[in-house]
Amino acid sequence: RLSRYLAASTPQSLDQLVMQRWMNGSPGSEVLLKLRDADGRMRTVRLRRSTDYLGRPWRNCPVIQVLADQIGYVDLERLPPERVEEMFERVRHTRAIIFDLRGYPKRTAWHIAPRLTDRRHVPAARFRRPLGLFPGCRSGDIETLDAGWDFIQYLPESEGWKYRGRTVALIDERAMSQAEHAALFLRAANGTVLIGSRTAGANGDVTRFTVPGGITVGFSGQEIRHPDGTPLQRVGLIPDLEVKPTVAGIRTGRDEVLERAL
Repeated sequence: RLSRYLAASTPQSLDQLVMQRWMNGSPGSEVLLKLRDADGRMRTVRLRRSTDYLGRPWRNCPVIQVLADQIGYVDLERLPPERVEEMFERVRHTRAIIFDLRGYPKRTAWHIAPRLTDRRHVPAARFRRPLGLFPGCRSGDIETLDAGWDFIQYLPESEGWKYRGRTVALIDERAMSQAEHAALFLRAANGTVLIGSRTAGANGDVTRFTVPGGITVGFSGQEIRHPDGTPLQRVGLIPDLEVKPTVAGIRTGRDEVLERAL
């Protein structure tokens, strides 16, 4: 029922939008849930609805960690740009870094990706923007179809020391827009392996306007692709290794995508 009123770029993104709303109601009201636990027992719980969840990050673990076997972990949803240097110093002697992109990052890819490669002039993304020059028309044996501005975005360059270990990025449908662009940067820098499930497929600057009735419409006026021209929008980033959470894993508090990355 809800999905008819939500716009999304991909089926996985639509599932995410519905999931965020399907139990919504007036703040302060209660929702009654019947839950089946790991032993198959049914119980009933009441939850008071609140808007406190808005803006709350998906995870509450330390933002920067060194896990077992000298593997670094960084939650890019919560890492601010001013902590990037601290992050690299913390994970400097690790064998690998796992970057968690299951959420919306804080524009740190521009600082992180250049520290993963010695190469310069590295293409990271391909753009196309329509140009409204004149209406398509025919003049003699020439017919104008469209006009656009195509360009390549390259990784920034850094004089800082470079991390030499392997890198992995965790992705799923929560990775949208800037998170997807961060994954493009990381993959371009050193072939960062993507593990998880398809991203939202909704990358690109957003233009918004309001129509009568108070309805806000948003759209991207540019096309973003992989450097080789492979589509990203309406597809999502396809993981190198697909891993999805299971009900059994959620019941026991496990992060199965992170486990597979390790």
